[in-house]
Amino acid sequence: MWLRNPLDDILSSRAKVSLLRVLMRSPSPLNGREIGRRAGIDSGHASRQLRELALSGVLRSRDQGRVVTYEIGDDASGLVANLRNLFDSEGERYRDSVGRLTELVPECVSWEKTERPPGRLGQSRVLGCGSCGTQRQWNLKVARKP
Repeated sequence: MWLRNPLDDILSSRAKVSLLRVLMRSPSPLNGREIGRRAGIDSGHASRQLRELALSGVLRSRDQGRVVTYEIGDDASGLVANLRNLFDSEGERYRDSVGRLTELVPECVSWEKTERPPGRLGQSRVLGCGSCGTQRQWNLKVARKP
């Protein structure tokens, strides 16, 4: 882990933040390809970013033959716990906003299942099953019904 200004490295790109978001929500270690797929990032780029995050101490990696799995590390300094709080707050803020929007204009809000994560302009929601850890990507659509 970098001693001075570790957040400069950890949160330096959209890709790293997306990868961390996936791992913060995962109950178990994931391989780099799966993390990249869930984050909507090319597997080669995801692999490079995950290695950097592991070097910084935020992630723990394990070589399992030809596959490397990653999970959130145990950071004694409290940095990982603070990052987890940030991601939890981000999720709560989003759920609250969608809840308020649904209350205000329920006829205009719907959730649609999608196979790929949306682009930058789309809003997405990952719904996870607490018992099995399965996650599905959903898009939020806000539109006036005819």
